[in-house]
Amino acid sequence: MAIRVNTNVSSLISQNALSKNTKSLENTMKQLSTGLRVNNAKDDAAGLAISEALKAQIRGNDQAIKNIENAVNVIAIAEGGMQSATDDLLRIRELCVQAASDIYESDKKQAIMNEIKQRIENIDVTSETTTFAGKTMLNGSVSSLVIQTGANSLSATNTVDIGPVMTNLHISAGGLDIKLDITSLGNGVSSGGALDGATWTGDMIRKYLDKLDAAIDKIASDRSMLGAYTNRLESTSANMTTMNENFEATKSSIIDVDVAKASSDMIKYQILQQTSSNSLIQSNNLPQIAISLLGS
Repeated sequence: MAIRVNTNVSSLISQNALSKNTKSLENTMKQLSTGLRVNNAKDDAAGLAISEALKAQIRGNDQAIKNIENAVNVIAIAEGGMQSATDDLLRIRELCVQAASDIYESDKKQAIMNEIKQRIENIDVTSETTTFAGKTMLNGSVSSLVIQTGANSLSATNTVDIGPVMTNLHISAGGLDIKLDITSLGNGVSSGGALDGATWTGDMIRKYLDKLDAAIDKIASDRSMLGAYTNRLESTSANMTTMNENFEATKSSIIDVDVAKASSDMIKYQILQQTSSNSLIQSNNLPQIAISLLGS
């Protein structure tokens, strides 16, 4: 091997190797300390771009899932109000059947009519007080709820129709006028007037039982519709949760560090750093050999 004084090629090679090994060791230690294989764009430009796109998708799906959870809660509140109204209607029907019997005197029937009036007024209260986030759900003021269920497009929505729910139900306590108006959407449930048990015959009361049954069936049908909405939303939520699991797995394979491999690389670069450092020391001593030769 030639020994030169002006240019120590061996030293330059050793310096370059030491610099590379030191940078590799620093990068490996950074990966282990952060848990990420890709910490900067220079580490893997394409991988970083893909991982950022996946992050956006995951966060969008997470928010859509939260939207769905809120929508399910809204539906549950509306259905709870409808259950309360159903309970009142069932009790009204029970009282009508009771009042239809001729064995009751007028004062007894009046007591029954008074309870019917209270039940009707309670339905009115339920329709006005069933609210979520300031929105009254059952009085016709909310026609529908648009739920954003897509992470990428604003067109990916689910619409829950609240308007037809219970707004077709009209109850007038003054004449025990319980009816369903399918063609005209009313606003909630109204009550008023007086119920006079003395003037109500059994035949008069019995004719309203069919209308009561229709009202009960209508609410049951609406509750079934809300149940279908809930099932659809929960299915969408479950699908998005599965998508996020797959997205997370893909993102992890791209940017997360393989700890076992990184630990092995760290040991390798530590050894290479030490050997290149020793080689640099030896290379820097070569000019001294030339001096010793001149001295001899």
